[in-house]
Amino acid sequence: MTRMGMKNEQENEVKPDFLEKRGFTWGALVVLLVLTLIAALVLAYLITLRNFPAH
Repeated sequence: MTRMGMKNEQENEVKPDFLEKRGFTWGALVVLLVLTLIAALVLAYLITLRNFPAH
């Protein structure tokens, strides 16, 4: 294969952009953030509703 052929193949490849490369990582971080917020809201609700005694 010639250099021109290799160069043309490399130019024709579709390179994923920044977000496509790291889509799974960002998705996992967003899910973790949402779960943390839900857990904090549930704990706050239970603490105010049940009025747990302080130890």
